[in-house]
Amino acid sequence: MQLSELAEPNEYNLKTFRYWMAAEPVEDQLVGDDSETWGYDDAPKEEKKRILKDLAVIKPKVEDSDFFTKFLVRTIIPVYQQVIGKDFMNGKSLKEYSDDAIIKLTNNVATLFACLLPTVAIVVLYNIHGMATRLGVIAALTAGFSIALMIITQATRVEIFTATAA
Repeated sequence: MQLSELAEPNEYNLKTFRYWMAAEPVEDQLVGDDSETWGYDDAPKEEKKRILKDLAVIKPKVEDSDFFTKFLVRTIIPVYQQVIGKDFMNGKSLKEYSDDAIIKLTNNVATLFACLLPTVAIVVLYNIHGMATRLGVIAALTAGFSIALMIITQATRVEIFTATAA
């Protein structure tokens, strides 16, 4: 792999890194010209974009995952960390989450969802007696199924179309 192929860091991870660097004891912090290598939170938007383009990261496994895993990592975990997780930090300035554990969690949720979806569809359709309403619900369930496939898998359009048509 070439250095130019490495991805830019996502903004949340960079902000967390800046926070961690500032939270460290003064003797462990960078000083001098290198102290602003990673930018600063109050920088103008254009400056932040320039800094992101100048930095490269080795991507964690979750960055190559499906939409649901990325949503969990980029949205749910940061909110959890700010609201609830900060109470469990035990004096640390940074909390690490295992990529393998996150991927396992999202795989388990996706598997549970995949198992429940057909059962829920059968129960819902069993309780609908009008044919026109039943056909409308079938169309809605099919659309919901295809949206779920887009969110919790990395399937291509052709694979989603094939699964939905089946």
